[in-house]
Amino acid sequence: MALNRQKVLASAQKYIERGQLDKAIHELGQLSAEDPTDMPVLMHMATLYVNKGERARAVGIYLRVAEFYLAQGFYTKAIAVYKHIFKNNPDRIEIAIKLADLYTQLGFIGEGLAHYKQAVTYFEKTGESAKTLKIQRKIVDLDRDDVAACLKLGDLYANQNMISDAQLAYRHALEKLQQRDAQNPEDRLLLEQLAKNFSALGEESQAQSSLQELGKFAQVHEIEITDLETNENELAVDIEVEYAQPTIDVDDDLQEAGFLETQGLASEAIDAYKNILTIVPDHPVATQRLQALTRILDAGTKSPFDLDEIFSAFKKGVATTVSDHDYAAHYDLGIAYHEMDLIDDAVGEFEKAAQSPDKEVDAWTMIGLCRLSQDDSFGAVEAFRRALQSPSCTPEQALAVRYEMAQACEKLGDHSQAQSLFSQVFQINPTYREVAQKHVPIK
Repeated sequence: MALNRQKVLASAQKYIERGQLDKAIHELGQLSAEDPTDMPVLMHMATLYVNKGERARAVGIYLRVAEFYLAQGFYTKAIAVYKHIFKNNPDRIEIAIKLADLYTQLGFIGEGLAHYKQAVTYFEKTGESAKTLKIQRKIVDLDRDDVAACLKLGDLYANQNMISDAQLAYRHALEKLQQRDAQNPEDRLLLEQLAKNFSALGEESQAQSSLQELGKFAQVHEIEITDLETNENELAVDIEVEYAQPTIDVDDDLQEAGFLETQGLASEAIDAYKNILTIVPDHPVATQRLQALTRILDAGTKSPFDLDEIFSAFKKGVATTVSDHDYAAHYDLGIAYHEMDLIDDAVGEFEKAAQSPDKEVDAWTMIGLCRLSQDDSFGAVEAFRRALQSPSCTPEQALAVRYEMAQACEKLGDHSQAQSLFSQVFQINPTYREVAQKHVPIK
């Protein structure tokens, strides 16, 4: 006989209030056994294991949830779970790399780079040079204009005695510096280092080009630079290019907090909102959601499984505090509603955010994803088209939008347009997500 879900959840909640976590886990385990796709139940089981101090078991369950969402194509939910794991287990650097891979696949290059850089810092500290080099290559491939990253890649190659690869990396760095025409104040250190390294590798012409560029830098900034001493027998691979820990991405943290709410993890959501407010003290969305959750819990609604009252209180509070012209806040609200599965509310907020050039592409992309979740493929295609038509749409964003639009066209039955879009993505990046399997070469 099928279990009564609400009755079992109520029983689990009573055990939690009595501190009998093992019995609560047993109750939730019965539900999970009956319905392995019930992710909120698994998330709550993981939280109870954390409270018991059994972090390894908790991480195992969290990973199971993340992989389920990933397999179902719920990428934002998967990212929220992976972020939750990594935030509480920073030594699990493979999770940071997984997040970086996901972000770059979805076209969020900045977030991907931030997590790759965390991995580089970690592997440098642990002395894993091969892994450091592998991740640094990904960083440079994603941002070819980052001169410091190119120089660091050259240093890593040189330390591995991969001289020809080091030379290519240094030459690319010099080309980028020459294109910048000595305008950036931070270029002085990079040019000095390049001159030394080229000379040490026996590339005197490149060393002289670096010095010439350094001379141009001195003229532009009206400073005096003494002659550099270069030593052909000593490779100067000691440049300090440290990757700082990325600051909290408010959009990402709101996604995670909203996701925690939908999973019934009220206390974890409250902690996430407090974390946001330590970075942005007056953030309207985080403030309202924190107040709404706290009000409900203080009023005695302790069950982490009843969320309708929380959502209602949250929406009423936000409506009175967020200005129509605060486009960033409306975008954040859209993200929050999307994670709460309040899709129509999310679309309304994204439509307001789309009025801002800074948010236009991301907002229309999210509207498209919302429409897809409602099986409105036509509405999704139109939203993705609006994103692509935006003057502020970057190549990375266009790649991600075309892929999503192609999938929407497939659902509409417009296979010709879908293949055209998949072909465009494949030509730019044949390894992007699953485009290699979806793209059909023209014979």
